[in-house]
Amino acid sequence: MAKVRTKFPAKAARTKACAHPGCGKEFTPAGRASKYCQEHGTKAKGGSGDESPPSTHRAPVAEALGNLRKKADGANRQAAGQKADQGKLELDLILGDFPRALEAIARVGQHGNDTKYEPGSWLKLPNGQQRVANAALRHWIERKKGFTLDPESGHLALAHETWNKLAELELVLRAQEA
Repeated sequence: MAKVRTKFPAKAARTKACAHPGCGKEFTPAGRASKYCQEHGTKAKGGSGDESPPSTHRAPVAEALGNLRKKADGANRQAAGQKADQGKLELDLILGDFPRALEAIARVGQHGNDTKYEPGSWLKLPNGQQRVANAALRHWIERKKGFTLDPESGHLALAHETWNKLAELELVLRAQEA
């Protein structure tokens, strides 16, 4: 089998202005939540449809970010123009710095959902940690033998390996919380 070299084309970043009254901050849209300003949760100028995002259609990452910002008791509110984010995780260091890698991993997950698995079924696997770790090792071995692409999906073997390692990490963390 011939080794295949692939490269994802770079996408030009477009900025939009926040439609929140008095804001107008520029931001770069990303993913499903691309029409909405992360800070205000309102649609960006130039978008179409409702002026507020339907909560059931928010991207999972945006939902997680929103959950991190919620206060349990509502006390100690910050004044306008201030943000109490000292010591908090800067998730954009991962989400913003690795867009191509995350997109490649998402393609692997989408391929699995489109062809053979139900969404989230990996969370219910018996011996799930061991099984996804073994799957990651199989993809690692294929890469070490010189194969760049997965023969079944046509996606990068490294993306398959990484998807399985992320699944393993998620299962480990969930087990620690239980």
